Amino acid sequence: MTNDQAQGYVLLACKELGISREQAEQLIYAMESQFDYYAEQEAREKVFDWLYDREK
Repeated sequence: MTNDQAQGYVLLACKELGISREQAEQLIYAMESQFDYYAEQEAREKVFDWLYDREK
């Protein structure tokens, strides 16, 4: 999946959840910085650690 495709899915989810355009834009900017910082597998592992509180 490309970065643009991932952002497309995120924006669809934002729209479905009623997130404001301003917040969605902030989310996309934050995503872009993470694309440059983490490899795909590393990002997946970190987010699930955070989501399921496994970092303690």
